[in-house]
Amino acid sequence: SSFYLASMLPRLVNTYLARRVLASTLVHVSLIFIILGSMSVFAASVMLTGDVDQRHGYIFMFLGIWLMGTGYANHYSMLLVSMTQHGELSSQQSGMFGSSVCFGITVGLWLAGLIDLDHVELGIATLLTAIWTAHIREFPFCGTLKKNGA
Repeated sequence: SSFYLASMLPRLVNTYLARRVLASTLVHVSLIFIILGSMSVFAASVMLTGDVDQRHGYIFMFLGIWLMGTGYANHYSMLLVSMTQHGELSSQQSGMFGSSVCFGITVGLWLAGLIDLDHVELGIATLLTAIWTAHIREFPFCGTLKKNGA
């Protein structure tokens, strides 16, 4: 329920921000939340398996879940908007994107059964950062929207 609440509140904030900033900016910010959340979950797993006070581990775990829920909520919904704002998006490309997302989620869930969840989350955050950074020219952190036909 904490992950769900953390993913619903940012959507309300997104409704306001989507009219004022680039969608790619919101994706960049969501990626920062995802990275911080995965690092927090990783730190929590180290604390909970070590000789550190257990309360700190639980606080870091709860914080990590909140941060990842906040980041993933904006990341998924704003990615398609960002793609359409910065170029053309055909129905075939949109379908391929949806299929790729479903495949990525399936692989992530499958990997969590083989590898510790904290390592999977850290790896996914790293991959998302690498993919998004590779396309920084197409999806700028800041700037203005280009009007169609201009």
